[in-house]
Amino acid sequence: MARAAIIGVGLIGGSWGMALLRRGVAEEVVGYDTDSRSLQRALELGAINRTAASLAEAVDEAELVVVAVPVGLAGEVAVQALHHSPPEAVVTDVASVKQPVMTAVAAAGAGAAERFVGGHPMTGSERAGVEAADPYLFENAIYLLVPPHLPDASPESQVTSPLPETCSAGKPSALARVTRWVRSIGGLPLTVDADAHDRMVAAVSHLPHMVAVALVQAAARTNATLPLTLALAAGGFRDTTRIASGDPRLWTEILLANAGAILEAARSFTEGWEELLAALARQDRAQLENLLAYSRRVRQSLPVRQKGYLQPFYELVVELEDRPGAIAEVTGIVAQAGISIADIEILRAREGFGGTLRLAMESEHARDHALLLLGARGFRCRPR
Repeated sequence: MARAAIIGVGLIGGSWGMALLRRGVAEEVVGYDTDSRSLQRALELGAINRTAASLAEAVDEAELVVVAVPVGLAGEVAVQALHHSPPEAVVTDVASVKQPVMTAVAAAGAGAAERFVGGHPMTGSERAGVEAADPYLFENAIYLLVPPHLPDASPESQVTSPLPETCSAGKPSALARVTRWVRSIGGLPLTVDADAHDRMVAAVSHLPHMVAVALVQAAARTNATLPLTLALAAGGFRDTTRIASGDPRLWTEILLANAGAILEAARSFTEGWEELLAALARQDRAQLENLLAYSRRVRQSLPVRQKGYLQPFYELVVELEDRPGAIAEVTGIVAQAGISIADIEILRAREGFGGTLRLAMESEHARDHALLLLGARGFRCRPR
């Protein structure tokens, strides 16, 4: 059974360790962290099953090394892990900005670069630290992988490329090996170029975080003169600004590390924002409606499974009464019929009244079968 090392046992590192151990993918997961309290807590929570006093001790005899440290340290620590780990080990990181890491690894020499694959799981939590670690965090989540050099430099290959199964020596390539590790913890690997990665996440992750922060600040300024403002913040505002709850220190590092790509994305955002404002100032109903309709179409085209890069699931919604065991009864009915639930979400809930549950299946047949079964048991449900 394999041995893995986790360098940095926070949310992502801890989730990696939990996933490896719970799934039986690794027999031993060794953890190292400069915060001894986090390291001990990771051991208690089952994110690792052995601690190490140094990075070198942690990576000794490891087959896989996951560097899960803040983005500003990722390149330096990745190089250290490559230096101290066995020649047959593969090393990956989880930083959400890839250019600085890939540059640091490339500077370490070809031998090191051949054993390294950059990584970025497109999932997370507003909470930080190993206390928030989850063995299912990567389940059905897109996991971006960035090898030092893609096989083809064409524009298409910047987003995805064929997976090279072997290196020049005939052994499985580092990319192939890390891809298998990612799949083993439930992730959906997608190979991207470092520059394309940073530009894409700037548009869909980093810039939205800054916009959410600005929205919260705008509401706070209004609240200073109209104190009921924040008390009125309901679902729309909360959903739009949820990501502003992230760790300020962590996000400061991320934003500074990817400043160029974020500023590029911000220029595109500003163009769209100014177009909206201009239509509003002109009272141009037709243009405003066209802009809103276009954005609605694009938004509705997003994959239903927010963690995935797959075709939309086949969904149904079930109305639930507020009683103990209601959700378990629904999922039990579906499970007894041998139908797999690919995703589940509580859409709305109100104490004393009930709520709405969303279930997603991987086929239309499975969804329709579940609708019939639940309807026969008295549940009000419909396809979504």
